[in-house]
This record gives sequence, structure tokens and C-alpha cells, in this order.
Amino acid sequence: MKKILLIIFFSVFCFGLENDKNLVSGELDNGLKYYLYQNQTPKNSINLILNIKAGSTDENENERGIAHFVEHMAFNGTDDFDKNELIKELESLGVKFGADLNAATSFDRTYYTLTIKNDDKTIKKALKVISNLGFKVKFNKDDLEAEKGVILSEEKSRKNALTRISDQSLPYYFKDSIYAKRLPIGDMDVVRGATPKLMRGFYTRYYQPKNAYLAVVGDFNESKMQALIKESLSDIKGAKPAKKIEKNIGFFNKLVVFNPNDKEITNSHIKVFFEANASVKNSYKEFENDYKDSFISELFGLMNDSRRAKNESLLSTNFFAMNLYNKKELNGFYTNVINDDFNASLKDAFSLIKQVSEFGFDKGDFESVKSSLLSQNKTNYDRSKSRDNHVIMWQILSFLNSQATFLSPQDSYEMGKKIISSITLEELNSYFKKIVSSKGVLVEIVSKEPVSINKDDILKIQKNATAKKSEEKKLPTSLLSTNLKVKKPINSSVDKKNLVYFYEFENGAKVIFKQIDTKKDNIVFNAVKKGGFSNIDDLKMANFAINLSNGSGIGKFNDYEVSKITAAQMFNYSKFINKTSLGYSGSSSIKDLENLLKALYVDFSSPKIDSTYFSVYQKLAIDALKTNEQNPEYKFAKEFNDFFYKNSQKMKFADENDIKNMNLKKQRAFLNDNYKNAGEYYFIFVGDMKSDDFIKIAQKYIGNLKGEKKIGEILDDGVKSIDGKHKFKRNYLQEDVSKTTIYIKTDKLKFSPKNAISLDLATEVLNTLMREKIREKDGMVYGIYADSKIEKEPFKESFTQISFTSDVENVDKIVKNVKQLIGFLKSDFKDEKELESIKKIKQVQLEKSYQNPNFWLNMLTTSAIYNEHIFSYDEYINLINSVTLKDIKDIVNLAFDLDNFIISTLEKK
Repeated sequence: MKKILLIIFFSVFCFGLENDKNLVSGELDNGLKYYLYQNQTPKNSINLILNIKAGSTDENENERGIAHFVEHMAFNGTDDFDKNELIKELESLGVKFGADLNAATSFDRTYYTLTIKNDDKTIKKALKVISNLGFKVKFNKDDLEAEKGVILSEEKSRKNALTRISDQSLPYYFKDSIYAKRLPIGDMDVVRGATPKLMRGFYTRYYQPKNAYLAVVGDFNESKMQALIKESLSDIKGAKPAKKIEKNIGFFNKLVVFNPNDKEITNSHIKVFFEANASVKNSYKEFENDYKDSFISELFGLMNDSRRAKNESLLSTNFFAMNLYNKKELNGFYTNVINDDFNASLKDAFSLIKQVSEFGFDKGDFESVKSSLLSQNKTNYDRSKSRDNHVIMWQILSFLNSQATFLSPQDSYEMGKKIISSITLEELNSYFKKIVSSKGVLVEIVSKEPVSINKDDILKIQKNATAKKSEEKKLPTSLLSTNLKVKKPINSSVDKKNLVYFYEFENGAKVIFKQIDTKKDNIVFNAVKKGGFSNIDDLKMANFAINLSNGSGIGKFNDYEVSKITAAQMFNYSKFINKTSLGYSGSSSIKDLENLLKALYVDFSSPKIDSTYFSVYQKLAIDALKTNEQNPEYKFAKEFNDFFYKNSQKMKFADENDIKNMNLKKQRAFLNDNYKNAGEYYFIFVGDMKSDDFIKIAQKYIGNLKGEKKIGEILDDGVKSIDGKHKFKRNYLQEDVSKTTIYIKTDKLKFSPKNAISLDLATEVLNTLMREKIREKDGMVYGIYADSKIEKEPFKESFTQISFTSDVENVDKIVKNVKQLIGFLKSDFKDEKELESIKKIKQVQLEKSYQNPNFWLNMLTTSAIYNEHIFSYDEYINLINSVTLKDIKDIVNLAFDLDNFIISTLEKK
């Protein structure tokens, strides 16, 4: 059972409302505005963002793509930093390029983000970097020419079915608007012909202090930060920025049908949009309308669940609202398409719209959604006390871009509570009728091949749409009616260094708990047993069984009924399986931990596959498979998988016969064998509550589970990937581009914590070398990235994967460069300073990770499955610091085995 927590943040114009008092603002004499917000999640960390109020829609016709190009050039040399020097300086302070230092260009904004550690030296350096990125870019001709290759590669890497569909749809979304003509990536002919003069023209017009603002969020001293901002940014001289052009979006005010199509699309669907005026949040009424949209969205979700549970329809129609830059709104309905029956999907969408218009929403569903939204609103407020810096940063960015009021979490909660409680079913039904009464109706039909459906066809479908009044079924208020007796643990202990608590029950269940309060009102969990798909002969059957069970509800209730019963309860979980373990994974609010454990108790007692859902799933899976088989990337992945695993029957993708021949009896037996015996499981919880409070609840439910103590094991199924040097190439793509992945493996490297961290650091050194040589110097890729891991079970293996997208003619050159860089690492790498920078980055990341509940959950889960030591922060830091250049050289010579080197490439037909 899964429940999606809907997170809503509101920005409304000042209309009797006040900005969050914790948001401090100021303005320098040169016109640069700054905003400060103190926050301690994570501790000792600061996020900065420089926002330039100009993007692709501010370009002239001969500048299409220049806003984005300017963003790239900011990292290619400034008054104070030569090319790559800026990144090197920050890396020495623990800032990782891409993760902590990045930039992006949108239609009307360009922003530069930086995440740093809180110390004076780093803050000063960061502000110097911000000053250079925003106002001191050089546009050196040679660097500009080199960067053209990077942008051309980026444009190619983004070309796929979704972008081609988007290109066809934009003129309808953004009628008669510059938004439809100014995609941020731009015109590649303009990029190829760009000159320093053209770049400086755009830069000079818009990169001015009066056209920018700086936002800083994190764990810092406010007065000291203000002083440092003034010291670092006051000397920037600026002129008045260029006058902004009008960016209006037109209305059709009539029925319009359009059919974006692409042979590679994997999700054919229809959307029905109703045009509406832009809804700027400048009143309580508009604030209320946002919540009404949320009501409608969740109510349509319940309607879909109800129909599917009764096997009434395989189709799902969902509601969503699109605000197009405060110029126009589109209220949309999305319906999937099965077996290319577009008429059926259109009929479904218009019938549901007609049903709600005539009969209104179901009263029981409405009350369930109201309870859910009230609980979500309270949970959002409770969790706002530990919001991460980057969350607040993006809320501030949204607020500044719309010039709206930045509400405090308290004000947002109080207003939300008042609105949700006061909305009536009659008001919501009336609001829905108003939405769908618009004269402007856009029908978007997304398909593989052109579809012959015109306006007359749509009008006929609308006219013949049928409405059906729903029937309400009375449901209990809890999934578990039995009152269980407390069963206390038979053993308990504590790891005092890490403050991790261990319990064992008579049924063999083992419980691990770690308190961490950096995410308020939140607890995450895994319930795992040793032995994943390496223990299972029929992997396809197991995956089907898990997917089926996750959609079948809990106990005697189907998924729709579970959603209604638990509407006011904030928890979610699902079953999973991976190579070495299987089990349950999820999260809950603190107050709903007991409800989570009740649901888990019922599920553990009788893991189920609903026979109705079995039929629904089978039909949907066959339809999805037929669609996927026409997709070039799926076809490539399937063929490469067969090659990679030497045609292992176990590892083959599922085909239509596999789906048609699914055996319900075998799948239920699999669930009973693997998801029922608590004595095989570790129950691992990490979250914002005291250990005594946790175990009082946990012992009542986990202690009562049926179980027999059993020591699990991870079996070696003998399935291994192919050895040797190989090239695997297929020509299936429409675009003139190559998507390449290199696979390197070895069985020579034994797992140990030291080897694992040495390989991690060595891989990051390789990433730096590849970025500097292949991206920055040669301009042959937009991105190239390596990732490595060591496995010790079910068998010893080290594995490295390197991925990039490039021009077809550059693939061999890039692969040759990768091999040369690996060779350099093996024999000639002696850059102690570079290694220390990589180690510093890891240390800064680690400090934040140890404040993250999910990091602890993963570490404790890994410890339970593989019986590994739980490293304290200090132990981990010492391990990182112990790695030497010799360790890097030794690990590279073992792990990067060029005799086991596979190149897989997907290219144009």
C-alpha cells in the first residue's frame, strides 16, 4: 500500500498577510538585493543562490540559446579565476561540482547555486565565486569555441521522444507567445556562430546588480553574513538593466484538437485542458482555490482506485492544474490509452467529467480527502521545523520570482487548516463545474502514429459521454480490529558509540532503532531478510508477485478501501526485492507509527494478491510491454541484457507469454514463503522519537507477529556477466547521437571498508580527470560520469560503469581517452592536492549524511544483511584520511581491469 504525501507551499501577494519574520532582506548601494534565512538542517551547512532575472525569453531572435551559453561561460574564466581554477578552488574547500556547484537557465531566470561548509574562509571564497559568476565573466574566444562542443552535446543528449512531443505541444500551450519560440537550449546554428561580442551583448543587458538577487539559507551568523556580503559584492558596478518585453500567452476560446506524435513514445495518452485566466495568489479566495484543486486531484485518484478495484475500467483519469508563468492557467485531465484505443480514453475522460458535473463527487470520498488534506497540512507543518536548506532555498526562489509573500510555516498551516475545514462538498462541486465550463478546450492526443480524430469527433464523444452515480460502501476506521497484548523483547542491547538500540523477540524478529531528530515528525523503516533474487529460481514470477501484492490492498480490504480507511493517516510502505535481500520499506509520521505497524501486522499475517487486481494487472502489463517493445531504448536494453548475462534464462526480460502464464497459486505461495515469517527479518527504524517510546509501540505489533527464528543466507545462483573485451552496438535511434556505457569488472578485489572507500575516492579522481579532459578541454560531451561498487555476496566482484552521450564520430576517441586516463591513474597519478580535495569533498558530504535519517537506515540495513561494522562519523573520517596515493594506485590497478572492458553503444538507425 502506498500513499503519496501531497506537499503544498503557498505564496500569496501581501493582502493582510506578512512575510516570514525569519526572512531578512537588504539591498546594496549598487541595487543588488539579498535575502537571508537561518536554518540548521543540516548543521554547519549553507546554500547560496544567485538569481539573474533573465532567461531564454529575453533573447533577441539572433540570440536564441545565448542565455544558456552565458551560463556555461561563467565557469570558463572570469576576472579573478582562469578556466577550471574556480572549480578547483571550491573543490579544495569540499565543494563538489554538479552536486554542490551548479547552474541552470529557464525561460525567464538564470541561477547559480552553491552549497558550502560554514567557516569564514569558505564563505568569503564562495561570495567571491558568486561575484565572478554573476558579474565578471570574460568570454575568452578560445574557451567559447571549446564550450560550443559541450552545448551541442548537451542538446543531443536531451533529444528523445519526450522532447520531440514537447516541441509539438508548446505552440498550443503557449499560444502566440514567445515562450513557444525560446526553448532555453536554443538554436544550435546560433550557438555554432556565437561570438564573444554577441555573448557580451546579452550579458551586459541583463547581468546587472539591479537585475539580480542573492539568497542565502543555512547555519550562519546573520550579522556576519550581511557584513561579508557587503564586503564582497558592494564594489560591483552596474548599469540599468534592459527593459523587459511583454510575454503574454494567448487564449483559443474554442475547441482545439492537436496530435503530437512520435514513434518512440512509450506512454500514449490524451489530455483535456480547460483554459482559465491566470490565478495570481493575491487573496484568500485564490488561496482557497489552490486547495480546491488539491481536493479534485485526490478525488479523481480515489475514483480511479475504486473503478480498478471493481474491475470496471483499466483506464485512469487524473486531474492537474498548470499555471503558465502567471499568464494563463490550464486545468487538465490526463487519461492513459490502452491498445491504441484513443476513443475509449476520450470517452472515459469526458464521462468522468460529466459524472462529476451532474452528480458531484462522492460524499464519502470527499470526507476521506478532507481528512487526508488536514493530516497532510499538519504533517507538513510539523516537518517544516526541520526543513532542509535546499527546500527553503527553492521556496524563496519561487517567492522572489513571483514577488509574492513568503508565508511562515505557522501562517501557512493555520490558513490551510481553516480553508480545508471550511470547504464544503457543494462549494467544490460548483467550483468543478466552473472549471469545465470554459469555452477554451484543448484536446491533446499523444500517440506513436498520427491519429485521425477531429473536432467533430470530439464533440460527438462529449455528447455521448455517460454519467454514472457512485455508490458508497461503509468501511471500518482501522485495518486491524484485534487488540493485541504486549510481548516484550527477550534480549536488548545498545551501541553506545552510535546510540543504536537492538532488540530481539521470542518469535525471532530482530529490531534495530536509531533516534535522529533532523527530520521532524518522520520515521523511516526497512523490514528485510537475507536472500534476494540470487536465492530465487524464477525471478520473473517473484517480481510479478511483489508488484501484484503492492497493488492488492491489505488484509480483506482492496487498495481503494485501504486508501479510505487510512485517509487521515500519514504512512506508506511497499514490498521490494533486490539481489541480496527482500522485504518491506516505507515511512510514517510519528503519530501514525502505530497505524503503520497495524498495517504491517495485517500484511505480514496474510500477504495477499487480490484476484481482481491480478486480472487488471495482467492486461495493463501486456499493453505496457507491447508499447515498450517498440521503444528503441527498451529494445536495446533487452538485447544487451541477454548479451551481458550470456542468455541466462533467469535474467531475461519478461515477455507476453510470461505475463499470460502468470500463476496466481505460485505467486501467493512465494509471498507466504518470503513475506510472512518474522523470525527471518530485521526490522530497522530510524526517526524522530525516543527509543523507549518506540519500543512501547513496536513490541505490541512486531512481538506478536508469527515467526520462527531462522538464520538467512545469500545464495550464489551462478549467474554472472560476460568476461573479456567486447563491443555491443545497435542502431535504433532516430537522432544522430550515440549513447554509450562502459562496463569494467574484476573478481580480484576483495571487499573491505578500506577498499570500498579507496575505490570510491579513486572513481571520483577519474571523474575529475574525465571532466577536465573530455568535457572541458575537448568539448566532446556534456557529461561523463563513472560509478563503482564492490560486492562481497553472493560472490566477490568489483564493478565500474562509465556513461556518456556524444556524437557518433567521437565515441572511439572518448573511449580511447578513458583508457588513457585509467592508465595514467594506474601508473603516473601523483597529485596529492587533488586527492586531498576529493577527500575534503567526501568529508563535507559525510557530515551532512550523518544528519540524514535515510543514510542511517541504509547503513543499518547493510550492517544487518552483511553483518558489517557500524561506523561512527569519526571512524569514517579516519578511514577517509587513511587513504594514500599508493592506495589509489593499488585499487585502480585491481578494479579498473581493462581486460574485462565492455562498450555498449546505442546509435542512429
